[in-house]
Amino acid sequence: MPGRRDPDRHPTSFPHGYCRMNIASLVIHTRPDDRDQIAGQLLTLPGVEIHATTDDGRLVVTVENDVSQVAADTLTAIHETQGVISAAITFQYSDDESET
Repeated sequence: MPGRRDPDRHPTSFPHGYCRMNIASLVIHTRPDDRDQIAGQLLTLPGVEIHATTDDGRLVVTVENDVSQVAADTLTAIHETQGVISAAITFQYSDDESET
C-alpha cells in the first residue's frame, strides 16, 4: 500500500550502500571534582570524543554515529551517566554517507 512504511527497515537505513551519518556537539556540565572520572566513563561510549574540559567542570564533546549506532541511544547514555548535571546539544548534523 502506498505510503506505508516497511516495519523491518530501520528508519535511518538507506538502500544501495548509503547510511545516515550523525554528528552532535554537546556541552556537558559536571561537578569540578567529578570531571575527570566522568570524562573517562564518557570515552567508553561509542563515537564519543572529548575536545576540551574546563576547571569548573564543563566538557566539550562530540558524538559521531551511523545507522549501526543510534545517536539517541548514546545521548541518552550521556544524560544517564552518574554525575552528569546537564548535557546540552549545541550542534547537530546529519547526512547520507556512501559506504563505497
